[in-house]
Amino acid sequence: MSTFLKILILFLFSAEIIFAQRSDKYRLFQSQEDSLQNYFKLLTKTQKDEEKKILNQKICETLKTVLANEKSAEYQFDSLQKFISILTSDDEKIRFYNWNIHFENGSFQYVAFLQYFSKKSDKWFYISLKDKSDAITNPEQTILCDTNWFGCLYYQVVTKKYKGKKYYTLLGWDGNDDFTNRKIIDVLTFDEQEKICFGSPIFQVDKKTYKRVIFEFAERTTMALRFEKRKNRIIFDRLTPTDSQFKGQTLMSGVSGLTDALKFSKGKWIYFPDIMMENKPQKEKDKKIIYGP
Repeated sequence: MSTFLKILILFLFSAEIIFAQRSDKYRLFQSQEDSLQNYFKLLTKTQKDEEKKILNQKICETLKTVLANEKSAEYQFDSLQKFISILTSDDEKIRFYNWNIHFENGSFQYVAFLQYFSKKSDKWFYISLKDKSDAITNPEQTILCDTNWFGCLYYQVVTKKYKGKKYYTLLGWDGNDDFTNRKIIDVLTFDEQEKICFGSPIFQVDKKTYKRVIFEFAERTTMALRFEKRKNRIIFDRLTPTDSQFKGQTLMSGVSGLTDALKFSKGKWIYFPDIMMENKPQKEKDKKIIYGP
């Protein structure tokens, strides 16, 4: 037998062993993923609020079991990504599992789990976020945490660093009610004890500073809000009343045709109005029920 053939056989044998080890490593997750997929399929089909709540509880209990295993941070959960938003930061230190439930009265409940790597412990942890958006009276100027989270459906995370501190800027969508939708720019940070905080006074719009930015607009309107990596900016449609007589009424707010931006500089997102666009950005596909088709 030639030396080349021996090497080829050894390579194939080693690859088979590695593949088998990986399969064994993720076999438990594959089973749990199947269960979660079945629960989400039922959740998209049922119309009754009580049934939705029961299914959501089962989903949360199963996901907690999954996330308690550190190796879950390496698993992709591909089949779930048509039902929920799974976002991983550029530095691969945080991961969001996020979905929403649309109730019969038109309201939404947002559910999220944050999985994060602790540098101090050299381990992965997870925490569930509690949607308390209805009880937050001044969200654009309030620092929040895991137990009073301003719930929404995140679809993009932008990782920035300034003077050793990381800022995970989050872009999200909120169905709000039957009349208006919202787009949200929030930011996640960790303090020295690795306690999580949502909101930070880093958004400078004109002469005002905000801890998060919230856009509210008419249900029939589609508003673009996205991060452009190549130009290092968050771009968004400027909102305006559809008629001057409706000024200040979000029910009548639509896009103006103008585009503004936020650019990150020295630890702040700075507002730049009337930016020039090379190509009109693609609109995000808003989700009215569970994150999915």
